[in-house]
Amino acid sequence: MKHFIACIAAMLLSTTCLTDVALGKKCDTGVPPVNHAQDARAITKGGNERITTRMRKRIRRRCRRVVIAPPKGAAITTPTGLTYIVTRRTQERQPQSGETVLVNYTGLLSSGVKFDSSLDRGQPFDFPLGKGRVIKGWDEGIAKLRVGEQATLIIPPQLGYGERGAGGVIPPNATLIFLVELVGIKETPKTTP
Repeated sequence: MKHFIACIAAMLLSTTCLTDVALGKKCDTGVPPVNHAQDARAITKGGNERITTRMRKRIRRRCRRVVIAPPKGAAITTPTGLTYIVTRRTQERQPQSGETVLVNYTGLLSSGVKFDSSLDRGQPFDFPLGKGRVIKGWDEGIAKLRVGEQATLIIPPQLGYGERGAGGVIPPNATLIFLVELVGIKETPKTTP
């Protein structure tokens, strides 16, 4: 299982943006395709041009919005057996139990077969956090994220659908992999007395 998790972590830590840039495509994530911890000269053409004050400010602004997850020790396994890998970090707030969260996700079986995705429907999935409306692995995993963060949740059967499976799509005792992004938290309407 550790080897499996290491392989998944290695796959996910290589960003699509870097692949797109290598193929000559435009990066559409809004974040420069460079690890900000590297020398800022990599952002300039050829790496030889002088960095201006304006460029430094732009790099600093982007660094505040997104912090790249460290590659070493990125896979964390909780006492319940959930393994999660945060692939994009932010400094936004974490949701509290009972708040309704908005999540984009893609669900995969351990064989790599996709069984569901909110992206196919074009809208994020919303649910009240910690109220048992989703599988236990989701309640636990999403609670560990901040708004805007992306992660991979590797959910063992006891935190997923267990021995019963689900709808003929998810077999019994399946380990599930979810690529998730906590898009936001729904604001609760304020009631006036």
